[in-house]
Amino acid sequence: MAGVIWAVVRRRVSLVPLGVAVMILGAAHTAAVFTPPQAPDHAYHITGREGLVFGGYVLEPPRYDEDRTRLVIGTREVIRLNGPANSANGKIQLTVIGQPDLTKGDYVRFPAVLRRIESFGNPGGFDYQHFMAGQGVWVSAFIKNSRLVVPIRDWNPNDTGPPAKGWRARAFAILDTSTSPPVRGLLQAMLLGSSDNMDEGLEKSFRKLGLSHLMAVSGLHVGLAALAGFLVARWFLRLWPGIALKTDIRRISALIAVAPVLLYAALAGGRPSSTRATIMVLVFLLAQLSRRRPDTLTALAAAAWALLIYQGAAVFTASFQLSFVAAGFLILAAQRVMLQENVEESTDDSMMSKNLVRRRLGYILFPAAALVGTIPLVAVHFNRLAWLSLPANLVFTPLIALGVIPAGLVALALVPVWPFMSGVIFWLIEKWLWLVLPSVDLMASTPGAEMLVPPPGPVFLVAYYGFFLALLVIRPIKKAALVAFVALALAVGAVVWPAITTRATPFLEVTVLDVGQGQSVFARLPDRTSLLVDGGGFPYSTFDTGESLVAPFLLNQGIRRLDIIALSHGQADHAGGLPFLFAHFSPKEFWSSGAPAQNMVHRTVLDASDQRGSRRPSLAELCQGRSFGPCQVSILAPPVDFQTNPFGPDPRRDLNEYSMVIRISIGQHSMLVPGDIESAGESYLVKRYGPALRSDVLVAPHHGGKTSLTKDFLKAVAPRVVIFSVGRDNRFNMPDPEVLERVREIGAQIYRTDQQGAVTIKTDGRELAVTTFR
Repeated sequence: MAGVIWAVVRRRVSLVPLGVAVMILGAAHTAAVFTPPQAPDHAYHITGREGLVFGGYVLEPPRYDEDRTRLVIGTREVIRLNGPANSANGKIQLTVIGQPDLTKGDYVRFPAVLRRIESFGNPGGFDYQHFMAGQGVWVSAFIKNSRLVVPIRDWNPNDTGPPAKGWRARAFAILDTSTSPPVRGLLQAMLLGSSDNMDEGLEKSFRKLGLSHLMAVSGLHVGLAALAGFLVARWFLRLWPGIALKTDIRRISALIAVAPVLLYAALAGGRPSSTRATIMVLVFLLAQLSRRRPDTLTALAAAAWALLIYQGAAVFTASFQLSFVAAGFLILAAQRVMLQENVEESTDDSMMSKNLVRRRLGYILFPAAALVGTIPLVAVHFNRLAWLSLPANLVFTPLIALGVIPAGLVALALVPVWPFMSGVIFWLIEKWLWLVLPSVDLMASTPGAEMLVPPPGPVFLVAYYGFFLALLVIRPIKKAALVAFVALALAVGAVVWPAITTRATPFLEVTVLDVGQGQSVFARLPDRTSLLVDGGGFPYSTFDTGESLVAPFLLNQGIRRLDIIALSHGQADHAGGLPFLFAHFSPKEFWSSGAPAQNMVHRTVLDASDQRGSRRPSLAELCQGRSFGPCQVSILAPPVDFQTNPFGPDPRRDLNEYSMVIRISIGQHSMLVPGDIESAGESYLVKRYGPALRSDVLVAPHHGGKTSLTKDFLKAVAPRVVIFSVGRDNRFNMPDPEVLERVREIGAQIYRTDQQGAVTIKTDGRELAVTTFR
């Protein structure tokens, strides 16, 4: 697409057919990458089978995350218990509890049941399946004990080789003895491409300031390695005048510099970011071998082509887009400034003074150009906007990158020959970082340093990039200004138009989100009030459903602040995602039963509510109901006096039965969201409300467990639609088969978030429509 646009702008129409052909070729290649594997011996077709042992190579350096390790295995064989070994292929993403002593290239065998990788099915959510398929990974497996992963051979001859492995291992060992956390984790990330030991607080500070690029091996790292190799080679060749006179030592030096680049790539562990940077730098070095005048944009395009040949789906990843767009904007800005200098070139002192000022401003304008180019992409991929990114990068990128990377590369080079001095250099780098990092934390703690923002739409993206590309590419400046004005008007319209057209409507729209084995329900009421019931959550897991699942959905819906957060009860699978949502969506009200916290997750939610100052209506007030335009929201349970006069089990020990039950109604239709009530809670509702419980839509209580959805309760509610919020292949076997059969007997339609993703109900009080994400 970019080639076709370039050909049209440059009026080289003869190149348009070539560009179209390349587009078609790229589309065909993309379709092939994301088409499920067809080979019968691929791991994709061996999912769900028990009693199998798989063998294969560890393709990437292991990733460590607290108590677990993530491996990518290149499958070579599958063995049935007491049976022969058969050949197999395909990649497996293997998660292991513990930290097995493995490295890239080891051959391992392990028993596992493979599962096909699937994404959570919510609008605006991250397509994890698509992301992993782009890397050739279609299946995953989980092993509870690291001893079940047995190494068979210690080295794969196709790997970088024992010297690189030993060098890297010794570098880690020296860092362990000469530095301390959190600097140790930062240096491991910056110099060796391993973010496994990165301090969580420091990582958040870097992210808030737009400094995340410093925590990975990037083009700057590999470029400095290439520059060092180039300068050393040129200095060495100049010692022999005969060689300098007969050959182009610049071209020979560029060729020699390839060696340290490849060596550093091996030391960096072969992560995708370091591989991408290596390819980019190699293309730039090889471009120096031609006798043509260097064209940085052509070299950048060649690097992109080389990388896409190596990994075609990389174009859809955030890292690829951010890297090349940032580099492209920086190059275009530099060319624009240099062009203006050439146009205004004069011996007049005033012109020379202007050019000097412009050149100095370039030190600010160039990083600003890279930032401007990546802001929309960061919003698209991460829903974040770092307001302090420009000043933070102007200050801290030189202090950290230039203060760490050159010295760090020297220390890495000394690891095999002078480890003592290598440790001394690492120690000095740590002392330097201790002077800088407190200022990073201080700036990152500034209120509003990072904001969650809705992802920009395609119209805005086209207008945004059209505006800046017009200023950077089109000449003369008057024509550029005209195109930029049109693009700016289009961008403003793309932002303002939805706000103008978003008004109160007579519709009630309720979405049961796919949050795995948990529950989160979002309701947009007719007067535009936003109500979120629960936030999902995974017990004993660092995965935050509020940040990773619910927040992207809300931002996709244009919600930046919630009016009401309601908590049905304090268990982790309903409450775990709420602290993040309190912190970033500042709800005006917090509804709950008023039960005291009985676990850490519940306590954290109550504390988050207090910190945000959300109004907390009493249960007595909530039970009176409330109207939102033509819609009524009622709290049916628990009773106001449930803590002193329980209707069933002790409420201090049984959170489920005393879940807050919410009924939302409009016109002829209503929806019941009963939390995790079981048989006792259902019996209480039937006795108290009887036929008044009738609701068209029912979110299955307790995820369809065997102690819920009793016959009496189903008879009283008489739902037309029952929605089960459950996780795929959950260990609780929910929904229970007997429960599903009882629902079928009453003739209700069944929807499941594990199979159909998010389920949305939309009604105006007369008509009712159900849509699913999948």
